[in-house]
Amino acid sequence: MIDSASVKNDLNSVANMVYSTLLSLPKPVYVLFVANKSDLFTALPVGKVRELLEREITSIKKTRDDSMDEDEERNVLGGDDFNFDELDDEKVHVEWTRGSIESREVAGILEWIATRIS
Repeated sequence: MIDSASVKNDLNSVANMVYSTLLSLPKPVYVLFVANKSDLFTALPVGKVRELLEREITSIKKTRDDSMDEDEERNVLGGDDFNFDELDDEKVHVEWTRGSIESREVAGILEWIATRIS
């Protein structure tokens, strides 16, 4: 769950957490990212949240690669330019929805859960 109203303020830390989490998950795995607080005027649309994270994760990956020795094993996901869609090839299936827990806008979350358990 990502706070779509404040993600820009904490973009680097959110992107680091998302990328590190994705790296550590057992595969295959299905992941739902929820742009929470989508009911707020200051909230970014789901597509914009995703785009910002992809751009920031690309930057994080480049920084990590530049700081590694040639002999170190690289634990990476995606190509040079990170894109959540490319993770399907690595058995990390990512989907996105919007919602608001406080306003009880959870239809996208419930639909995703229903497709996974049926």
